Amino acid sequence: MKRPFLRPALVWLAAGPAMALAVMMAGCMAAFRGRREGFWAIAPAYIRLMAWGFGIERRLEGWDTLPEAVRRGAPGIFFAT
Repeated sequence: MKRPFLRPALVWLAAGPAMALAVMMAGCMAAFRGRREGFWAIAPAYIRLMAWGFGIERRLEGWDTLPEAVRRGAPGIFFAT
């Protein structure tokens, strides 16, 4: 099976400028919302964009079996498999 070359190469070329833009946007958001909120306002969109670009399938399983406290934001540990 032939491995793709062009798409990942283009994504890597776009990832650097996209990261720089995301960091600048998060810095601007931090001035108004605080550092943590500024980061979380931008980071998920960047991560989704990069996962889509590289063709990474994301799927969440078992959310309904987590304790209610974790679903409401209490600390938890998650593993990717």
